[in-house]
Amino acid sequence: MAVSYEQQLLETLLPQWHSLLQGWSADGSLVAAAQESLLLNGTPQPLTDLVTQWSAGDFSSLPPIVLLSSTDISGAMGAYASTTGTIYLNQDWLKTATQDQVFAVLTEELGHSLDALLNAVDTPGDEGEVFSFLLANSSNASIDQQTVSTVSDQISITVDGQQINAEAAATPIIRGNSLYTLTSQTSSWTSAETESESLGGSLVK
Repeated sequence: MAVSYEQQLLETLLPQWHSLLQGWSADGSLVAAAQESLLLNGTPQPLTDLVTQWSAGDFSSLPPIVLLSSTDISGAMGAYASTTGTIYLNQDWLKTATQDQVFAVLTEELGHSLDALLNAVDTPGDEGEVFSFLLANSSNASIDQQTVSTVSDQISITVDGQQINAEAAATPIIRGNSLYTLTSQTSSWTSAETESESLGGSLVK
């Protein structure tokens, strides 16, 4: 069976993302980001085990990544479903996304998967987005926690003809070194960009 262009593109990018994960795991920033974004008390043993593997270059424990059409993933850039233990990416978005955008979405969905593993109850808001933002930005970056904690990241996606619940990559706004999340579920990219510019910031698309 022929491998699609999108699958080839993903396989080209994964080693670079793995390298980022290895660095974050080795220097402690991944644990710190998980503790803050997932509201963890200390470092759970499963997280310690994963970080040990990833810092050593062993990524066999990462969730599988499956490409879905934009329709099946409800237009989201990416999603994670705890029922399948799988990260899903929008294959149509992937064709035009930048490398950094792909890494950010993969990291966000990894954050969702860690939340499902480490917490009995889903952390309020879009914890994956916070996790990704903390890892991608400097230590002096700040987060509008009140806004992020009120945003729902829940969507319904279609996998093998079945509707399942998933947590999706949201639409972030960066203002300076701060993270804001759009709370409107109907905002378009155009209206989102207009709103972010009115705040003096720029939209990360």
